[in-house]
Parts: sequence; C-alpha cells; structure tokens
Amino acid sequence: MKNTDYKNLIGDGKLPNLFWVSLSNDYSYSHKEKYKDGEMCCIDWIGDIIPTFKSKGKTIAKPFTSYELAKEFCDTLCLGEKSDYGDFIVNRINIEDRLSGEVYEKTRIFNPTDCTVEEDERQDMQFSIDREAELKAKL
Repeated sequence: MKNTDYKNLIGDGKLPNLFWVSLSNDYSYSHKEKYKDGEMCCIDWIGDIIPTFKSKGKTIAKPFTSYELAKEFCDTLCLGEKSDYGDFIVNRINIEDRLSGEVYEKTRIFNPTDCTVEEDERQDMQFSIDREAELKAKL
C-alpha cells in the first residue's frame, strides 16, 4: 500500500476495518454564545480567532489492525509536546477507520477567558462495531 492510499480508505465502509492515527498542532478554544434562552458553551477551531495560525499535521500511514492497537499507540503520545512524527506541538490526536471515519479524538482546548488549557477526549466505536457485524453476517 502506498503512503497516500489511506486517504481513499478512511470511511469507505469496507472490510477489513483498519485504523489510522493522525496528529496535528490544531487545537480548539471554548467560548460562550448568547441566545435569547441563555448561554451555551461552544468549542471552535483556534484559527477562527488567530487568523495567522498555520495548521500542521501527520497521519501515520501504516494502519493498525484494531482500535485497541491504535489507541495504545495514541496513549504513548503526549498532548502539548513534540513527537517523533513532525516538527510541531501535538495538540490533537485522531483515530479514523474504514467503516465510519473518525472514532476517537483527544484535543487541547484553550479558554481565552482565564488563559487555561484543558484536554477533551471523545470516542465512539459503536457504529463501526455494528457495521462490521452487519458486513460479516453477509459473508
């Protein structure tokens, strides 16, 4: 497989399911939006408030054969530090798969009100699990 082939495989809905890890210097910021019913906390891309922000990133082209292996690899990476995979501070880590696209994200979120940074982590493998079972049942 060529290093660029993964771009066509992510989210293509086919088996075997494979997992790619991406890292970038992208991060988000939190802010409050006012509505007539009150306020809501929102998370947006930092480039919205810093127009000169240059996004840098890298996808590990060699796929992982399971979510668990990809997640183990992600756990070796530290947000807020440089990695061996690029000349940038890692602020976001993603796992994407063939069956549904993004299944995991860990990101740094800047709060401009008090100048703090927190980490947010989300994962959702349920669609991929259900889709894999459905496709295997058809075999």
